[in-house]
Amino acid sequence: MAGTVLIVDDNPVNRTVLANILKGEYETLQAADGAEALELVRQRTSSLSAILLDLIMPGMDGYAFLEALGREFPRAGIPVIVVTGDTEADAEVRALDLGATDFLGKPYRPRVILARLKNILQLRENAARLHRVERDSLTGLYNQEGFYQQVETLLRREPGLEVDIVAVDIGNFKLVNALYGVNVGDEVLRQTARRLQKQFSRAILARRTADQFLMAFPGGGVGGEELWDQIRGWTNPLGLNLPVRLGICAARGTAVPVSVLCDNAKIAADSIWNRYDCHWAVYDDAIRTRLETEQQLADDLEAALQTGQLEAWYQPKCDPATGKVVGAEALVRWNHPTRGSLSPDAFVPLFERNRLILKLDRFMWERTCRDLAAWQQAGHPAVPVSVNVSRVDVYQRDLAGQRGAVLDRLGVRRDMLTLEITESAYCDDPAQLNDTIRRLRQAGFRVEMDDFGSGWSSLNALTELPVDGVKLDRKFLQDLETEQGERFARHLVEMIGDLGIPMTAEGVESARQASFLRELGCRSAQGLYYAPPMPRERFEAYLLEHL
Repeated sequence: MAGTVLIVDDNPVNRTVLANILKGEYETLQAADGAEALELVRQRTSSLSAILLDLIMPGMDGYAFLEALGREFPRAGIPVIVVTGDTEADAEVRALDLGATDFLGKPYRPRVILARLKNILQLRENAARLHRVERDSLTGLYNQEGFYQQVETLLRREPGLEVDIVAVDIGNFKLVNALYGVNVGDEVLRQTARRLQKQFSRAILARRTADQFLMAFPGGGVGGEELWDQIRGWTNPLGLNLPVRLGICAARGTAVPVSVLCDNAKIAADSIWNRYDCHWAVYDDAIRTRLETEQQLADDLEAALQTGQLEAWYQPKCDPATGKVVGAEALVRWNHPTRGSLSPDAFVPLFERNRLILKLDRFMWERTCRDLAAWQQAGHPAVPVSVNVSRVDVYQRDLAGQRGAVLDRLGVRRDMLTLEITESAYCDDPAQLNDTIRRLRQAGFRVEMDDFGSGWSSLNALTELPVDGVKLDRKFLQDLETEQGERFARHLVEMIGDLGIPMTAEGVESARQASFLRELGCRSAQGLYYAPPMPRERFEAYLLEHL
Protein backbone atom coordinates (compact mmCIF):
# COMPACT_ATOMS: atom_id res chain seq x y z
CA MET A 1 0.00 0.00 0.00
CA ALA A 2 1.28 3.46 -0.95
CA GLY A 3 -0.52 5.20 1.93
CA THR A 4 -3.88 6.17 3.37
CA VAL A 5 -6.40 8.40 1.56
CA LEU A 6 -9.39 10.03 3.27
CA ILE A 7 -12.51 10.27 1.03
CA VAL A 8 -14.91 13.03 2.07
CA ASP A 9 -18.33 13.05 0.32
CA ASP A 10 -21.91 13.09 1.59
CA ASN A 11 -22.96 10.62 -1.15
CA PRO A 12 -22.16 7.00 -0.12
CA VAL A 13 -22.19 5.88 -3.75
CA ASN A 14 -19.49 8.41 -4.64
CA ARG A 15 -17.41 7.29 -1.67
CA THR A 16 -17.73 3.65 -2.75
CA VAL A 17 -16.76 4.42 -6.35
CA LEU A 18 -13.67 6.34 -5.25
CA ALA A 19 -12.72 3.62 -2.77
CA ASN A 20 -12.93 1.01 -5.56
CA ILE A 21 -10.73 3.18 -7.83
CA LEU A 22 -8.07 3.37 -5.09
CA LYS A 23 -8.42 -0.26 -4.00
CA GLY A 24 -5.17 -2.18 -4.18
CA GLU A 25 -3.11 1.04 -4.31
CA TYR A 26 -4.15 2.83 -1.12
CA GLU A 27 -5.85 2.19 2.18
CA THR A 28 -9.00 4.34 2.38
CA LEU A 29 -10.98 6.07 5.13
CA GLN A 30 -14.42 7.62 4.55
CA ALA A 31 -16.30 10.60 5.99
CA ALA A 32 -19.79 11.90 5.15
CA ASP A 33 -19.08 15.58 5.88
CA GLY A 34 -16.38 18.02 6.88
CA ALA A 35 -16.87 17.63 10.63
CA GLU A 36 -16.48 13.85 10.49
CA ALA A 37 -13.45 14.26 8.22
CA LEU A 38 -11.84 16.75 10.61
CA GLU A 39 -12.14 14.29 13.48
CA LEU A 40 -10.47 11.58 11.38
CA VAL A 41 -7.64 13.99 10.57
CA ARG A 42 -7.15 14.61 14.29
CA GLN A 43 -6.90 10.87 14.87
CA ARG A 44 -4.73 9.98 11.86
CA THR A 45 -2.75 13.14 11.08
CA SER A 46 0.63 11.47 10.75
CA SER A 47 -0.63 8.52 8.66
CA LEU A 48 -2.78 10.38 6.12
CA SER A 49 -1.23 10.64 2.66
CA ALA A 50 -3.98 12.68 0.95
CA ILE A 51 -7.62 13.77 1.10
CA LEU A 52 -10.19 13.54 -1.73
CA LEU A 53 -12.78 16.21 -0.93
CA ASP A 54 -16.25 17.07 -2.24
CA LEU A 55 -17.19 20.72 -1.85
CA ILE A 56 -20.98 20.61 -1.68
CA MET A 57 -22.05 18.82 1.50
CA PRO A 58 -24.61 19.48 4.27
CA GLY A 59 -23.29 20.61 7.64
CA MET A 60 -19.61 21.47 7.28
CA ASP A 61 -19.03 21.73 3.52
CA GLY A 62 -15.72 21.42 1.71
CA TYR A 63 -14.86 25.13 1.97
CA ALA A 64 -15.41 25.17 5.73
CA PHE A 65 -13.36 21.99 6.04
CA LEU A 66 -10.43 23.56 4.16
CA GLU A 67 -10.56 26.61 6.43
CA ALA A 68 -10.63 24.44 9.58
CA LEU A 69 -7.83 22.20 8.28
CA GLY A 70 -5.56 25.17 7.58
CA ARG A 71 -6.33 26.72 10.94
CA GLU A 72 -5.92 23.58 13.06
CA PHE A 73 -3.14 21.83 11.12
CA PRO A 74 -1.12 24.61 9.45
CA ARG A 75 2.03 22.49 9.12
CA ALA A 76 0.53 19.05 8.49
CA GLY A 77 1.09 19.38 4.74
CA ILE A 78 -1.62 16.86 3.79
CA PRO A 79 -2.45 17.39 0.08
CA VAL A 80 -6.19 17.91 -0.63
CA ILE A 81 -7.59 17.07 -4.07
CA VAL A 82 -11.03 18.56 -4.62
CA VAL A 83 -13.27 16.14 -6.59
CA THR A 84 -16.60 17.83 -7.23
CA GLY A 85 -19.37 18.39 -9.73
CA ASP A 86 -19.11 22.15 -9.15
CA THR A 87 -16.88 23.07 -12.09
CA GLU A 88 -17.34 26.82 -11.85
CA ALA A 89 -14.06 28.72 -12.07
CA ASP A 90 -14.85 30.64 -8.90
CA ALA A 91 -15.22 27.38 -7.00
CA GLU A 92 -11.80 26.19 -8.15
CA VAL A 93 -10.11 29.48 -7.30
CA ARG A 94 -11.76 29.63 -3.88
CA ALA A 95 -10.78 26.04 -3.08
CA LEU A 96 -7.17 26.61 -4.15
CA ASP A 97 -7.04 29.84 -2.13
CA LEU A 98 -8.12 27.89 0.94
CA GLY A 99 -5.26 25.42 0.55
CA ALA A 100 -6.47 22.76 -1.89
CA THR A 101 -3.64 21.14 -3.84
CA ASP A 102 -5.53 20.14 -7.02
CA PHE A 103 -9.04 20.32 -8.53
CA LEU A 104 -10.81 17.59 -10.49
CA GLY A 105 -14.34 17.64 -11.87
CA LYS A 106 -16.88 14.83 -12.06
CA PRO A 107 -17.57 12.34 -13.57
CA TYR A 108 -14.64 10.37 -12.15
CA ARG A 109 -11.84 9.32 -14.48
CA PRO A 110 -9.97 6.56 -12.63
CA ARG A 111 -6.68 6.82 -14.51
CA VAL A 112 -6.61 10.62 -14.09
CA ILE A 113 -7.36 10.39 -10.37
CA LEU A 114 -4.64 7.76 -9.82
CA ALA A 115 -2.10 9.68 -11.90
CA ARG A 116 -2.79 13.01 -10.16
CA LEU A 117 -2.65 11.37 -6.76
CA LYS A 118 0.62 9.59 -7.57
CA ASN A 119 2.24 12.80 -8.82
CA ILE A 120 1.11 14.82 -5.81
CA LEU A 121 2.35 12.23 -3.34
CA GLN A 122 5.69 11.99 -5.15
CA LEU A 123 6.07 15.77 -4.92
CA ARG A 124 5.18 15.63 -1.23
CA GLU A 125 7.76 12.90 -0.60
CA ASN A 126 10.42 14.89 -2.46
CA ALA A 127 9.58 17.94 -0.38
CA ALA A 128 9.67 15.87 2.83
CA ARG A 129 13.04 14.41 1.84
CA LEU A 130 14.40 17.88 1.19
CA HIS A 131 12.93 19.05 4.50
CA ARG A 132 14.73 16.25 6.33
CA VAL A 133 18.00 17.13 4.64
CA GLU A 134 17.91 20.88 5.28
CA ARG A 135 15.91 21.11 8.52
CA ASP A 136 16.90 20.66 12.14
CA SER A 137 14.86 17.76 13.51
CA LEU A 138 14.52 19.26 17.00
CA THR A 139 13.35 22.80 16.21
CA GLY A 140 12.08 22.60 12.63
CA LEU A 141 14.32 25.54 11.66
CA TYR A 142 16.86 25.20 8.89
CA ASN A 143 19.99 23.34 9.86
CA GLN A 144 23.40 24.81 9.07
CA GLU A 145 23.65 23.49 5.50
CA GLY A 146 20.04 24.39 4.74
CA PHE A 147 20.66 27.93 5.98
CA TYR A 148 23.79 28.28 3.86
CA GLN A 149 21.85 27.11 0.79
CA GLN A 150 18.94 29.48 1.38
CA VAL A 151 21.15 32.53 1.85
CA GLU A 152 23.42 31.64 -1.09
CA THR A 153 20.38 31.24 -3.35
CA LEU A 154 19.07 34.61 -2.20
CA LEU A 155 22.39 36.37 -2.85
CA ARG A 156 22.75 34.79 -6.31
CA ARG A 157 19.22 35.75 -7.25
CA GLU A 158 19.68 39.36 -6.09
CA PRO A 159 23.41 40.19 -6.38
CA GLY A 160 23.07 43.73 -5.02
CA LEU A 161 20.99 42.75 -2.00
CA GLU A 162 22.46 43.36 1.44
CA VAL A 163 21.81 40.61 3.98
CA ASP A 164 22.62 40.86 7.67
CA ILE A 165 23.75 37.57 9.23
CA VAL A 166 23.18 37.36 12.98
CA ALA A 167 24.64 34.70 15.29
CA VAL A 168 22.60 34.16 18.47
CA ASP A 169 24.64 32.50 21.23
CA ILE A 170 23.04 31.14 24.39
CA GLY A 171 25.42 31.10 27.33
CA ASN A 172 25.58 28.52 30.15
CA PHE A 173 23.46 26.11 28.12
CA LYS A 174 25.58 23.11 29.10
CA LEU A 175 24.41 23.69 32.67
CA VAL A 176 20.82 23.04 31.61
CA ASN A 177 21.64 19.58 30.25
CA ALA A 178 23.92 18.82 33.20
CA LEU A 179 21.47 19.91 35.91
CA TYR A 180 18.08 19.13 34.40
CA GLY A 181 18.71 16.58 31.66
CA VAL A 182 18.68 16.57 27.88
CA ASN A 183 14.87 16.60 27.61
CA VAL A 184 14.64 19.90 29.45
CA GLY A 185 17.53 21.29 27.40
CA ASP A 186 15.73 20.30 24.21
CA GLU A 187 12.60 22.11 25.38
CA VAL A 188 14.61 25.28 26.00
CA LEU A 189 15.92 25.07 22.42
CA ARG A 190 12.45 24.44 20.97
CA GLN A 191 11.06 27.38 22.90
CA THR A 192 13.90 29.59 21.67
CA ALA A 193 13.16 28.54 18.08
CA ARG A 194 9.45 29.35 18.49
CA ARG A 195 10.28 32.79 19.87
CA LEU A 196 12.64 33.51 17.01
CA GLN A 197 9.95 32.51 14.50
CA LYS A 198 7.38 34.70 16.19
CA GLN A 199 9.60 37.73 16.78
CA PHE A 200 11.61 37.72 13.54
CA SER A 201 9.17 36.48 10.95
CA ARG A 202 10.98 38.17 8.04
CA ALA A 203 14.27 36.42 8.78
CA ILE A 204 15.68 33.12 7.53
CA LEU A 205 16.26 31.11 10.72
CA ALA A 206 18.48 28.18 11.57
CA ARG A 207 19.87 26.22 14.48
CA ARG A 208 23.58 25.90 13.79
CA THR A 209 24.84 23.98 16.81
CA ALA A 210 23.47 22.87 20.17
CA ASP A 211 23.16 26.36 21.65
CA GLN A 212 23.69 28.63 18.66
CA PHE A 213 21.10 29.98 16.21
CA LEU A 214 21.47 31.92 12.98
CA MET A 215 19.29 34.60 11.43
CA ALA A 216 19.54 36.23 8.00
CA PHE A 217 17.71 39.50 7.35
CA PRO A 218 17.24 40.27 3.61
CA GLY A 219 17.63 43.99 3.00
CA GLY A 220 20.02 44.49 5.92
CA GLY A 221 19.63 47.50 8.16
CA VAL A 222 19.48 45.41 11.32
CA GLY A 223 20.47 47.31 14.44
CA GLY A 224 22.05 45.45 17.33
CA GLU A 225 20.19 47.48 19.92
CA GLU A 226 16.91 46.88 18.12
CA LEU A 227 17.50 43.12 18.10
CA TRP A 228 18.55 43.10 21.72
CA ASP A 229 15.45 45.07 22.76
CA GLN A 230 13.30 42.31 21.28
CA ILE A 231 15.26 39.52 22.98
CA ARG A 232 16.15 40.94 26.39
CA GLY A 233 12.79 40.15 27.99
CA TRP A 234 12.92 36.46 27.16
CA THR A 235 12.78 33.97 30.00
CA ASN A 236 13.25 30.23 29.88
CA PRO A 237 11.17 27.45 31.44
CA LEU A 238 13.67 27.03 34.28
CA GLY A 239 14.13 30.66 35.23
CA LEU A 240 17.89 30.21 34.79
CA ASN A 241 20.25 32.98 33.82
CA LEU A 242 21.08 32.06 30.23
CA PRO A 243 22.81 35.14 28.79
CA VAL A 244 22.36 35.79 25.08
CA ARG A 245 25.02 37.41 22.90
CA LEU A 246 24.47 38.61 19.33
CA GLY A 247 27.07 38.91 16.57
CA ILE A 248 26.23 40.69 13.30
CA CYS A 249 27.98 40.45 9.93
CA ALA A 250 26.77 42.22 6.78
CA ALA A 251 26.85 40.39 3.43
CA ARG A 252 26.53 41.64 -0.12
CA GLY A 253 26.95 39.37 -3.12
CA THR A 254 28.59 35.95 -3.21
CA ALA A 255 32.28 36.95 -3.02
CA VAL A 256 32.51 35.72 0.59
CA PRO A 257 31.05 32.25 1.32
CA VAL A 258 28.03 32.24 3.60
CA SER A 259 29.83 29.83 5.93
CA VAL A 260 32.57 32.44 6.43
CA LEU A 261 30.00 35.18 7.03
CA CYS A 262 28.38 33.02 9.72
CA ASP A 263 31.78 32.37 11.29
CA ASN A 264 32.42 36.11 11.33
CA ALA A 265 29.09 36.74 13.04
CA LYS A 266 30.00 34.11 15.65
CA ILE A 267 33.40 35.74 16.13
CA ALA A 268 31.70 39.08 16.75
CA ALA A 269 29.49 37.46 19.41
CA ASP A 270 32.53 35.79 21.00
CA SER A 271 34.36 39.13 21.16
CA ILE A 272 31.97 40.34 23.90
CA TRP A 273 31.45 37.07 25.74
CA ASN A 274 33.11 38.25 28.97
CA ARG A 275 31.51 41.69 28.86
CA TYR A 276 28.32 41.94 30.86
CA ASP A 277 27.67 45.52 29.81
CA CYS A 278 27.48 44.66 26.10
CA HIS A 279 25.10 42.23 24.41
CA TRP A 280 25.86 42.58 20.71
CA ALA A 281 28.76 43.35 18.40
CA VAL A 282 29.27 43.94 14.68
CA TYR A 283 32.07 42.19 12.83
CA ASP A 284 34.37 44.93 11.52
CA ASP A 285 37.97 45.73 10.58
CA ALA A 286 39.00 46.09 14.23
CA ILE A 287 37.84 42.57 15.08
CA ARG A 288 39.41 41.18 11.91
CA THR A 289 42.73 42.89 12.68
CA ARG A 290 42.70 41.61 16.26
CA LEU A 291 41.99 38.07 15.08
CA GLU A 292 44.80 38.22 12.54
CA THR A 293 47.16 39.44 15.25
CA GLU A 294 46.08 36.71 17.64
CA GLN A 295 46.48 34.04 15.00
CA GLN A 296 49.96 35.31 14.18
CA LEU A 297 50.95 35.24 17.86
CA ALA A 298 49.63 31.69 18.16
CA ASP A 299 51.63 30.68 15.09
CA ASP A 300 54.76 32.37 16.50
CA LEU A 301 54.71 30.70 19.92
CA GLU A 302 56.56 27.53 18.92
CA ALA A 303 59.39 29.51 17.36
CA ALA A 304 59.49 31.73 20.45
CA LEU A 305 59.94 28.70 22.69
CA GLN A 306 62.68 27.26 20.46
CA THR A 307 64.71 30.45 19.89
CA GLY A 308 64.76 32.02 23.35
CA GLN A 309 62.35 34.88 22.70
CA LEU A 310 60.54 34.16 25.98
CA GLU A 311 62.05 35.19 29.30
CA ALA A 312 61.17 34.94 32.97
CA TRP A 313 61.19 38.35 34.66
CA TYR A 314 60.86 38.76 38.41
CA GLN A 315 58.93 41.32 40.47
CA PRO A 316 59.96 41.54 44.12
CA LYS A 317 57.52 41.09 47.01
CA CYS A 318 58.51 43.34 49.90
CA ASP A 319 57.64 43.71 53.56
CA PRO A 320 55.86 47.10 53.90
CA ALA A 321 57.35 47.52 57.39
CA THR A 322 60.99 47.21 56.29
CA GLY A 323 61.06 47.40 52.48
CA LYS A 324 63.08 44.17 52.46
CA VAL A 325 62.44 41.53 49.79
CA VAL A 326 60.51 38.52 51.08
CA GLY A 327 59.67 36.85 47.79
CA ALA A 328 59.09 37.37 44.08
CA GLU A 329 56.71 36.55 41.27
CA ALA A 330 57.90 35.12 37.97
CA LEU A 331 56.29 36.91 35.01
CA VAL A 332 56.74 36.04 31.35
CA ARG A 333 58.04 38.53 28.80
CA TRP A 334 58.13 37.96 25.05
CA ASN A 335 60.86 39.64 23.02
CA HIS A 336 59.04 39.34 19.71
CA PRO A 337 61.24 39.88 16.63
CA THR A 338 58.76 42.26 14.95
CA ARG A 339 56.42 43.40 17.74
CA GLY A 340 59.04 44.21 20.36
CA SER A 341 58.68 43.47 24.06
CA LEU A 342 55.25 42.05 24.87
CA SER A 343 53.80 41.96 28.38
CA PRO A 344 51.65 38.99 29.49
CA ASP A 345 48.40 40.91 28.89
CA ALA A 346 49.14 40.87 25.17
CA PHE A 347 49.13 37.09 24.78
CA VAL A 348 48.29 35.16 27.97
CA PRO A 349 44.46 35.59 27.68
CA LEU A 350 44.68 34.41 24.06
CA PHE A 351 46.72 31.34 24.97
CA GLU A 352 44.28 30.50 27.76
CA ARG A 353 41.44 30.45 25.22
CA ASN A 354 43.23 28.22 22.73
CA ARG A 355 45.01 26.07 25.37
CA LEU A 356 48.50 27.04 24.21
CA ILE A 357 48.89 28.30 27.77
CA LEU A 358 49.89 24.76 28.74
CA LYS A 359 53.09 25.10 26.71
CA LEU A 360 53.75 28.56 28.11
CA ASP A 361 53.18 27.44 31.69
CA ARG A 362 55.53 24.50 31.28
CA PHE A 363 58.19 26.84 29.91
CA MET A 364 57.81 29.30 32.80
CA TRP A 365 57.98 26.55 35.39
CA GLU A 366 61.13 25.07 33.84
CA ARG A 367 62.74 28.51 33.43
CA THR A 368 62.01 29.58 37.00
CA CYS A 369 63.27 26.30 38.42
CA ARG A 370 66.48 26.59 36.39
CA ASP A 371 67.04 30.13 37.69
CA LEU A 372 66.50 28.99 41.30
CA ALA A 373 68.89 26.08 40.77
CA ALA A 374 71.51 28.42 39.29
CA TRP A 375 71.24 30.84 42.23
CA GLN A 376 71.50 27.94 44.63
CA GLN A 377 74.59 26.50 42.94
CA ALA A 378 76.27 29.93 42.74
CA GLY A 379 75.65 30.60 46.40
CA HIS A 380 73.46 33.63 45.68
CA PRO A 381 70.74 34.52 48.16
CA ALA A 382 67.31 33.39 47.09
CA VAL A 383 63.71 33.96 48.14
CA PRO A 384 60.54 31.95 47.42
CA VAL A 385 59.21 32.61 43.94
CA SER A 386 55.56 32.30 42.91
CA VAL A 387 54.60 30.99 39.47
CA ASN A 388 51.18 31.32 37.90
CA VAL A 389 49.04 28.25 37.24
CA SER A 390 46.34 28.88 34.63
CA ARG A 391 42.78 27.61 34.92
CA VAL A 392 43.60 25.20 32.07
CA ASP A 393 46.36 23.58 34.18
CA VAL A 394 43.83 22.89 36.93
CA TYR A 395 42.28 20.14 34.80
CA GLN A 396 45.54 18.19 34.48
CA ARG A 397 45.22 15.24 36.82
CA ASP A 398 49.01 14.82 37.26
CA LEU A 399 49.88 18.50 37.63
CA ALA A 400 51.66 17.88 40.95
CA GLY A 401 53.68 15.03 39.47
CA GLN A 402 54.69 17.04 36.40
CA ARG A 403 55.78 20.05 38.43
CA GLY A 404 57.53 17.94 41.04
CA ALA A 405 59.54 16.00 38.45
CA VAL A 406 61.18 19.23 37.23
CA LEU A 407 62.14 20.24 40.78
CA ASP A 408 63.57 16.82 41.53
CA ARG A 409 65.60 16.80 38.34
CA LEU A 410 67.09 20.24 39.09
CA GLY A 411 67.46 19.75 42.83
CA VAL A 412 65.21 22.64 43.89
CA ARG A 413 63.34 22.52 47.19
CA ARG A 414 59.54 22.65 46.99
CA ASP A 415 59.33 25.37 49.64
CA MET A 416 61.12 27.72 47.23
CA LEU A 417 58.13 27.86 44.90
CA THR A 418 54.54 28.99 45.36
CA LEU A 419 51.87 28.18 42.81
CA GLU A 420 49.41 31.03 42.22
CA ILE A 421 45.97 29.91 41.02
CA THR A 422 43.56 32.62 39.96
CA GLU A 423 40.34 32.90 41.94
CA SER A 424 38.25 32.78 38.74
CA ALA A 425 39.18 29.10 38.38
CA TYR A 426 36.94 28.50 41.39
CA CYS A 427 33.91 29.63 39.35
CA ASP A 428 34.75 27.18 36.56
CA ASP A 429 34.85 23.99 38.62
CA PRO A 430 35.18 24.29 42.42
CA ALA A 431 35.42 20.54 42.97
CA GLN A 432 38.20 20.08 40.41
CA LEU A 433 40.12 23.05 41.77
CA ASN A 434 39.81 21.74 45.32
CA ASP A 435 41.14 18.35 44.21
CA THR A 436 44.06 19.94 42.34
CA ILE A 437 45.06 22.09 45.31
CA ARG A 438 44.86 19.10 47.64
CA ARG A 439 47.17 17.07 45.38
CA LEU A 440 49.67 19.93 45.07
CA ARG A 441 49.84 20.47 48.84
CA GLN A 442 50.21 16.73 49.44
CA ALA A 443 53.18 16.86 47.08
CA GLY A 444 54.76 19.57 49.25
CA PHE A 445 53.85 22.67 47.25
CA ARG A 446 52.59 25.94 48.67
CA VAL A 447 49.43 27.17 46.90
CA GLU A 448 48.21 30.76 46.88
CA MET A 449 44.94 32.16 45.52
CA ASP A 450 45.67 34.96 43.05
CA ASP A 451 43.40 37.96 42.35
CA PHE A 452 41.45 37.39 45.56
CA GLY A 453 38.35 39.58 45.65
CA SER A 454 38.01 39.94 41.88
CA GLY A 455 34.93 37.70 41.68
CA TRP A 456 31.72 36.97 43.53
CA SER A 457 32.96 33.64 44.86
CA SER A 458 35.68 35.13 47.07
CA LEU A 459 34.37 34.33 50.54
CA ASN A 460 33.19 30.86 49.55
CA ALA A 461 36.54 30.15 47.93
CA LEU A 462 38.41 31.38 50.97
CA THR A 463 36.52 29.08 53.34
CA GLU A 464 36.33 26.03 51.07
CA LEU A 465 39.72 25.86 49.37
CA PRO A 466 42.76 24.63 51.34
CA VAL A 467 45.11 27.43 50.23
CA ASP A 468 48.28 28.54 52.01
CA GLY A 469 47.83 32.22 51.20
CA VAL A 470 45.99 34.81 49.14
CA LYS A 471 47.05 37.65 46.90
CA LEU A 472 44.71 40.60 47.29
CA ASP A 473 43.41 41.96 43.98
CA ARG A 474 44.88 45.34 43.07
CA LYS A 475 41.49 47.06 42.84
CA PHE A 476 41.15 47.22 46.63
CA LEU A 477 44.21 49.44 46.94
CA GLN A 478 43.01 51.58 44.05
CA ASP A 479 39.78 52.21 45.97
CA LEU A 480 41.58 53.73 48.97
CA GLU A 481 40.84 57.23 47.64
CA THR A 482 37.24 56.93 48.88
CA GLU A 483 36.19 56.52 52.50
CA GLN A 484 34.00 53.55 51.68
CA GLY A 485 36.76 51.90 49.65
CA GLU A 486 39.27 52.34 52.47
CA ARG A 487 36.90 50.93 55.07
CA PHE A 488 36.14 47.92 52.92
CA ALA A 489 39.80 47.22 52.20
CA ARG A 490 40.64 47.61 55.89
CA HIS A 491 37.98 45.12 56.97
CA LEU A 492 39.00 42.69 54.24
CA VAL A 493 42.68 42.73 55.25
CA GLU A 494 41.75 42.38 58.92
CA MET A 495 39.41 39.47 58.17
CA ILE A 496 42.10 37.60 56.24
CA GLY A 497 44.52 38.24 59.10
CA ASP A 498 41.99 36.96 61.67
CA LEU A 499 41.69 33.74 59.67
CA GLY A 500 45.44 33.30 59.95
CA ILE A 501 45.92 33.21 56.18
CA PRO A 502 49.13 34.87 54.90
CA MET A 503 48.43 37.64 52.39
CA THR A 504 50.26 39.51 49.65
CA ALA A 505 48.87 42.83 48.49
CA GLU A 506 49.25 43.39 44.74
CA GLY A 507 49.38 46.65 42.82
CA VAL A 508 51.05 48.89 45.43
CA GLU A 509 51.85 52.12 43.59
CA SER A 510 51.99 54.87 46.23
CA ALA A 511 53.37 55.68 49.66
CA ARG A 512 49.76 56.07 50.86
CA GLN A 513 48.98 52.48 49.93
CA ALA A 514 52.23 51.17 51.42
CA SER A 515 51.52 53.04 54.68
CA PHE A 516 48.01 51.62 54.80
CA LEU A 517 49.33 48.06 54.49
CA ARG A 518 52.11 48.69 57.04
CA GLU A 519 49.54 50.01 59.52
CA LEU A 520 47.44 46.84 59.15
CA GLY A 521 50.41 44.53 59.64
CA CYS A 522 50.59 43.19 56.08
CA ARG A 523 53.96 41.46 55.64
CA SER A 524 54.10 41.07 51.86
CA ALA A 525 53.36 43.59 49.12
CA GLN A 526 54.10 43.83 45.42
CA GLY A 527 53.90 46.74 43.00
CA LEU A 528 55.66 49.55 41.21
CA TYR A 529 56.10 51.48 44.48
CA TYR A 530 58.72 48.91 45.45
CA ALA A 531 60.01 47.68 42.09
CA PRO A 532 58.77 46.82 38.58
CA PRO A 533 59.22 43.38 37.00
CA MET A 534 62.83 43.03 35.91
CA PRO A 535 65.09 40.59 34.03
CA ARG A 536 66.91 37.94 36.04
CA GLU A 537 70.24 39.78 36.24
CA ARG A 538 68.68 43.01 37.51
CA PHE A 539 66.58 41.08 40.00
CA GLU A 540 69.70 39.37 41.36
CA ALA A 541 71.32 42.76 41.97
CA TYR A 542 68.13 44.18 43.52
CA LEU A 543 67.87 41.18 45.82
CA LEU A 544 71.45 41.64 47.09
CA GLU A 545 70.66 45.28 47.98
CA HIS A 546 67.27 44.66 49.65
CA LEU A 547 67.61 41.46 51.68
